[in-house]
Amino acid sequence: MKINSCWPIGNFNTTQLDRQLLLKRLSSFPANKFLDTGAGNGQLTVFIAEAVQAQEIHAVDIQNICSKPEIKFNVSDLNQPLPYPDNYFDLVTSIHTIEHLYDTDLYLEEIYRILKPGGYLFIDTVNLAALHYRLMLLLGYQPNCLAPSRWQINPFKGDHGDHPHKSVFTFKALIQVVKKHGFLISHANSHTIYPLPFLLGYWLCSIWPNIGLFSHLVLHKPTQQASSELSAAIPE
Repeated sequence: MKINSCWPIGNFNTTQLDRQLLLKRLSSFPANKFLDTGAGNGQLTVFIAEAVQAQEIHAVDIQNICSKPEIKFNVSDLNQPLPYPDNYFDLVTSIHTIEHLYDTDLYLEEIYRILKPGGYLFIDTVNLAALHYRLMLLLGYQPNCLAPSRWQINPFKGDHGDHPHKSVFTFKALIQVVKKHGFLISHANSHTIYPLPFLLGYWLCSIWPNIGLFSHLVLHKPTQQASSELSAAIPE
């Protein structure tokens, strides 16, 4: 499978390896009905659909720049309720999407609602506690993963573009938040440490996941039986 450099994160080699690992992990989660949130041009959506052998491919974003005829595309603000029925999808992906939103709680509530019991959510997002962001804070600089202004702040130049990062979680905080929304954790890790080579960074993140640049979570919605058992275990 040829993977193009349409994911503007890091350098080309890092992006290639990152995508290969993402698609390899996704291939273990076959899904009939698949939704990609924040799909952009749909190129990565198609790769994911192939990896999970999806028969029904959906995508949603704030604007439609997708030219893939096999994708059923919805234009919708992800800070608003999603235009899909309850318990519909086997798999939802959020690949560098949640950090662009201001209502992350509604976003997670909506994904939980539209997932089938036992369905999976994959999240890839920026980690506010990444090692180089910690160093920037130590030196008194604003981490460039957050955009409190439309202008980038010294030592960076220019503006942040149309859809800057508004909600960036630390690795630990993201895990706590998704649990609050009822998701169960199947897998959690981080990856990439600038400026280290990808594989070295990946190995270090396997030991200290709090320092990687990107948080990666595999979550699932409990089955009805698991939900009943969980509710029974919670004291009134």
